[in-house]
Amino acid sequence: MTTGSHLLTLRAAAARLTVGTRTLQRFVARKEIGVVRVGRAVRFFERDIELYLLRNYARRVA
Repeated sequence: MTTGSHLLTLRAAAARLTVGTRTLQRFVARKEIGVVRVGRAVRFFERDIELYLLRNYARRVA
């Protein structure tokens, strides 16, 4: 497994983004962040969370 390919739970991903789980679910509904479904469970690639942070940080700073 390469760096950043770890799967995060909804709670862990929300904590990484410092948002609530419902806010993260809204991001997923708007297709701002990709999601991996493992059965009924929702997981996020760590690298996708990091990329989201970088994209949105750059957008706010610029």
